[in-house]
Amino acid sequence: MATKTKTVTVNQLHRMLGKLIERGCGRLPACINKRTFQHPLEGDGCVILPVGGVDVELITEIDGDGFTKTTKAGLEVSHRTAVLFGESGHPFLEVLSEQVTDGFIESLEWGGGATEKEKQMVANSIHHFARYLRAMTQ
Repeated sequence: MATKTKTVTVNQLHRMLGKLIERGCGRLPACINKRTFQHPLEGDGCVILPVGGVDVELITEIDGDGFTKTTKAGLEVSHRTAVLFGESGHPFLEVLSEQVTDGFIESLEWGGGATEKEKQMVANSIHHFARYLRAMTQ
């Protein structure tokens, strides 16, 4: 689903969204990755830009001051959301998708003494690094 394509049609977008619904993502909020919607004529008034695809992302929440929102325990607050990407910046590294990242985290073999809090901190760090790499490839 997260492959670089030319502009998607309504039918293609419907199929992509249908796959997300089949994966149990139908109730996720839908967002737009603004950075991926770019056009050389935006300064001249071009404001309707083509969609390149959709994927599920783990989004870190921001607090009222613009910093990463954290819990009292110091963990990042994040949630999953469906993200529409523009054709100019649709992520092309499938290996960085949330689904693959989650699979990697689930495959980790934890030493005997790892607590749930430590496992969650490692998972958050892996997701944060994957988001960073996705941002760098756009």
